[in-house]
Amino acid sequence: MVRSSLDNLEIVEGSARSAPVARAREGIERLSTILNNMTEATRLEESLDPSETEYFDLPRVVKGCVDGYRIAYPDQSFELSIESEFEKLSGLPDLIAQMLDKLVSNAVSFAASGTPIKVRLTREGSAIIRIINNGPPLPDVSPATLFDSMVSVRSDDQKASVQGSPGHLGLGLSVARLIAEFHGGSISVHNREDTQGVVVIVSLPFMRITGRG
Repeated sequence: MVRSSLDNLEIVEGSARSAPVARAREGIERLSTILNNMTEATRLEESLDPSETEYFDLPRVVKGCVDGYRIAYPDQSFELSIESEFEKLSGLPDLIAQMLDKLVSNAVSFAASGTPIKVRLTREGSAIIRIINNGPPLPDVSPATLFDSMVSVRSDDQKASVQGSPGHLGLGLSVARLIAEFHGGSISVHNREDTQGVVVIVSLPFMRITGRG
């Protein structure tokens, strides 16, 4: 209804209203993105069922995802490192892939031009996935708040540069945290020690899930 009203306003008022109408359209697109992402998070939370978990090969899932990212982001390079010895992980591999999609999309949108996204999978008591990018450091806020569903850390220029993601609120990170916690794990984000970028760390325990959280 609002979009139709904006169309009619453009027809009636002509170019004199073009700038306000453009801003209104941008607001509508941001609202649509918020609602769609909130619906995604709600549906995901309602669908999580520990009884459907299985033992799966985490390195294979991670490698398959990175192979897909190289196709999905042809202008972005990726470096993958996986330790050779891994036991099976209990969970839902499709959800792990969905979590990686959210985190890598975020890393790509912040990455400095010409720099790689590094994906590291190591065994450190738990399975540890690190997604590392070169780019701006985190803002001066508590890292934990970055996973809240309505938090954005982007400047206006960064928001405009992310095609198809008006506003790019923190809903993707909120979904990623939900998936990690469903698997009994955790997720955190930190500035790199050299302050040249950001690293997201996902910890997933080698144990069978018996319930949510």
